[in-house]
Amino acid sequence: MRVSERLGLEFASNALDVDLLNKIFSTMLGKNIPYETVSNLALDVHIKSATQMADAVVSGLGGHCVEHAVLLLAVLLEHGFDATYANGDVHDVLRNTCNPLAKAYVLVTIDGDTFACDPFYRRKSILLPREGVIHYKKLVLQRLDKNTVRLQTVVNGDVTHEEVIRQNTTLDDRRNEFKRRYVAFSPFGITAPYFQQMLPMRRALFYHPISDRFVAHDNSSLMMIALDSLDECDWIPASIRSQILMFLPVARRQRDAAIAFLKQGLYTPHYLQLETRATLG
Repeated sequence: MRVSERLGLEFASNALDVDLLNKIFSTMLGKNIPYETVSNLALDVHIKSATQMADAVVSGLGGHCVEHAVLLLAVLLEHGFDATYANGDVHDVLRNTCNPLAKAYVLVTIDGDTFACDPFYRRKSILLPREGVIHYKKLVLQRLDKNTVRLQTVVNGDVTHEEVIRQNTTLDDRRNEFKRRYVAFSPFGITAPYFQQMLPMRRALFYHPISDRFVAHDNSSLMMIALDSLDECDWIPASIRSQILMFLPVARRQRDAAIAFLKQGLYTPHYLQLETRATLG
């Protein structure tokens, strides 16, 4: 069975145009598919396939940001669109650091124009410039070369966030990055949240291996949570909270390896970024 059919996302159209792209994209966003990684722990996979994602969604679960893109890509390909997966580098302008291949996009080409679809964080489909610069609300997009577009968020004249979309990167590049990083421990709960929501406000839950506690964060603050007090996070569905507790022993067994990785500074999860900013005042 097609992924689109399983999700109830079959659209009849003779035109593969921007209107159909927007209709499919907005309908998928309307499903409010959760960000969660307990299904990855259950399957012992870094990145679920589109079929595995569909299985998760049908059961009330979801996936991490890469998998939201994998699912959207499958639906668009099934409808005949010229669509590919791509990665982006995320730049922390405050800390002057870069996380390579940290952002997932689906690129869709229609009549020579390419749209970058971000189905989780931005929840937007944005036209990329063929050349030069495009201003889109608070976003400034600049074509750097044929395979690269810089996307900046500008507020009151200041760049607050920057991504570099690398159109020639692939899902296999992302898989290989995960394989290189996460040999000794699972990233789920440590560098990727167990659960995350973006609306009405950003919240996420991790296991903090250094403190051996859960840590929840919103846009700007942290809250440490005892391992036996997860019910305090009532914004996480009860079914997912129970699975987090079921997989907690995995994170605790791999605690030393996770701490060693975090100390290298190769990738700094958001809760540690917030922790560092709070320490620095």
